[in-house]
Amino acid sequence: KRLADSELRAKEFESEKIRFELENFKLKEKINGLEEQLSKTRDANALEEVREKILLLVSQNENITDAQVAGAVGVGVQVATFHLMELEKIKFIQSSHIAGSDWAREKSRTEWYVMQPGRSYLVSHSLIK
Repeated sequence: KRLADSELRAKEFESEKIRFELENFKLKEKINGLEEQLSKTRDANALEEVREKILLLVSQNENITDAQVAGAVGVGVQVATFHLMELEKIKFIQSSHIAGSDWAREKSRTEWYVMQPGRSYLVSHSLIK
């Protein structure tokens, strides 16, 4: 009888061990899934690298023009303007249109400056301190 009781306890212990291992495996799978989901969410909230560079540049150079951004980032003016306008759509930056003057021989231009949501993005992504 003692041998049977001992074998029964051993089998119960083995069964309990297997149950814990299964639960542990399921929890690890769940953690992996959550980490993957978090990673995708982080990536979805991040700007493209060129937009981050432009946002940082605008934050450091108030009233910068499209051409100045293009030259500093190393893209064409049209590409720079596209990214600037996309950043403006999400209210990270704002533009100010400056009318030119024939008599002063000045061309019309657009100047850009950073808005609070843009600053917040830069701070939360440790791009500025």
